[in-house]
Amino acid sequence: MNKNPQYLDPAAPVVKMWKVMAELGEPIAPFGHFFAMTEGERTVPLPLLQYVFGPLVVHVETHEVATDRLGSITTDMLKRWRPRVSVERVEILCGERPDLVSPTELVLVMYNAALWRPLTHNARMLYLWAGQRAVEASGIIDVAELSNSVQIPSDQDVFDGALTQDYRDLANEIIRKVIANSKITRRTTRQ
Repeated sequence: MNKNPQYLDPAAPVVKMWKVMAELGEPIAPFGHFFAMTEGERTVPLPLLQYVFGPLVVHVETHEVATDRLGSITTDMLKRWRPRVSVERVEILCGERPDLVSPTELVLVMYNAALWRPLTHNARMLYLWAGQRAVEASGIIDVAELSNSVQIPSDQDVFDGALTQDYRDLANEIIRKVIANSKITRRTTRQ
């Protein structure tokens, strides 16, 4: 299974602070702006910072793109799950996760998309996998019970198997849209 590069030490105080702030539901984007203009400009590629600290992007009824800043038909759901997505994005930045995009974020993106068009077989399998992982991370229900009733793809299927290309295509589309809507920039001159 692939592993993301570790750009930051997960035990670093700044990373711990970002995770705590995210878990409390506080926006971490202001930290991203500050970090991008200071230490971040030497240690982390700008597109990764734009993704990690960027908005959550979902599909809406009109097939347009909306971000969590603009609201959508799932505003309550976004508010409930945004802290988990923020924590998972910081974990990606620290190399703690193998994902390009976390399962929780995939579920949120795919939920609205599935309401307005049918999902292919592989997309349904990705949705099941991501949903199980998101629920598992949240501790809402016993995932073992769910796994016994439905055939859910494994991490191996997603990262190095039959669903790999579909996962990468969807993850890259999500990352592209987040970066396009991100407000994180680097300072161009030193003062």
